[in-house]
Amino acid sequence: MSTPTPPAGIIYQSEFDTYSNDWLSIVTDESRANELRDCFRYPGIKAQNINFVRFSTLQIAQLVSTVGASNIKARFLVVRDNNKDVYPTGYPHFALALFATDNLNGRLSAYYISHFYWQPQDSPEFTQDEYWHEDSSTAAPVEFTPGQLPDALATYWQQNWSPPGDDPNATQAMFDSTYGYLRGYTFGLDDFIMPLTSIPLGKTIKTASPIRINFGLHQYYPATPGVQELHSTFGLMVSYVAPHKHKRKYKGSEEHLPDDNHGGFNEHVGDPIDDTDVFYDLAHPCPPTC
Repeated sequence: MSTPTPPAGIIYQSEFDTYSNDWLSIVTDESRANELRDCFRYPGIKAQNINFVRFSTLQIAQLVSTVGASNIKARFLVVRDNNKDVYPTGYPHFALALFATDNLNGRLSAYYISHFYWQPQDSPEFTQDEYWHEDSSTAAPVEFTPGQLPDALATYWQQNWSPPGDDPNATQAMFDSTYGYLRGYTFGLDDFIMPLTSIPLGKTIKTASPIRINFGLHQYYPATPGVQELHSTFGLMVSYVAPHKHKRKYKGSEEHLPDDNHGGFNEHVGDPIDDTDVFYDLAHPCPPTC
């Protein structure tokens, strides 16, 4: 009996295991440094890293609605396409899986996977025209709340990841923490509930624009003996994408993001942080908090 196709934006345990194991294999193998670099490259633009992945607000609403949930876990994945010109198993693309857990660390929800930005448009929920022309005057006001990142700090982390000019290569050192190579992050429920408060008045969970998981680099001097060297570690920031903000020139390209069947908006994964975006990040790295 064949396995039924999961709902859009959901993956099964077997797929999660394949994608997450592929990530660990790549990030821990020095001979696969080029493969890790390519995981974060925007398709067709060699000099540009992707700056975020996105989830529909419906996916996030279902996650935070999971009864008994106390945390949302983000796990790093590598998903391959059918292009075998460079890699025999398919070209690698970085993705995220989110799932809800309880206070005992038990998984309560399905695995929700980020949009496949490398695939062509499938069945968008909205037209591009509706996306560009939403009335920004109806946006709900957002006050600074606990867990919200200062704009300057969010921008600093993002610019470390994707500075002006050609983006640096993603390296294994960026994912090598004090506790070992990163497999993801663990967020509190509020980090995903609070961005939903930015949904404009008149929009619903099913009609609002996506939630972004933005990338950044945390730079610091770790506790090491001998010579102190600046260390950069990959991190994640959660934000709501206000639709009126993204009709602007994109860094390095004027192309729009190919859509998928659980996002519905044409934005660009190389799009930089907007200075009015609101970010949340009280996450703990995995390991050790897995």
